Order: sequence, then structure tokens, then C-alpha cells
Amino acid sequence: MAKKSAKRRMKKSSGRKTGGAKGKSSKKATKKASKKTSKKAIKKSAKKTAKKASRGVMKRMAKPMKKAKQVMSQVKEKAGAAVDTVTKVVATTAGAVVGAVESVMPESNANETGSSST
Repeated sequence: MAKKSAKRRMKKSSGRKTGGAKGKSSKKATKKASKKTSKKAIKKSAKKTAKKASRGVMKRMAKPMKKAKQVMSQVKEKAGAAVDTVTKVVATTAGAVVGAVESVMPESNANETGSSST
């Protein structure tokens, strides 16, 4: 009885090998094709996801960007006002210094410079 079962096993295993080889190659080809299509699908879905994510980020950043622009425009206005104030102070100080120097200078030098210009 042991011999019969051994023969049966041999027949089954040999049958599997010959029939299985064709099945395996066709299965491999099918798997490769499905992998290619799945890779393409993954790439497309990744692109779509990236686009959606970038749109969402831009929408969420719109308010902070607007606020930042407003703050920067206020800073510009304040800086411009500060520069104007400094310019006025410097001009006033320069005018005071010139006036003080002219008042100290003797009049003879003032006449000489005035007469040489005419």
C-alpha cells in the first residue's frame, strides 16, 4: 500500500510542476501588468493629493499673508514719518548752527564775501 501512495504522490507532484509552470509565468505577467498600472495610479493620486494640499495651504495662508501686508504697510508709514521728523530736526539744527556762526563772524568778512560775489 505504501507503494501505491508513493506513486500517487509522484503523479500529483509531477502534474503540478508541468501545469504550474505555465500558470506561474502567466501569473507573473499579470502581476507585472497590475504593478505597472498600480504605480501609474499611485503617481496620479499623489499628484492630485499634492495639488489639493497646496490649494489648502494657500487658502489657510491667505489671512495671515493679508495681515502681514497690512502690518508692513503700517511699518512703512511709521518709518516714513520718523524719517521726516529726523530730517526736520537735522535741518533745524543745521539752520541754528549756521545762524550762530554768522552771528559770531565779524562783519568785515561778511562784506568781503559779499563784495567779491558782485
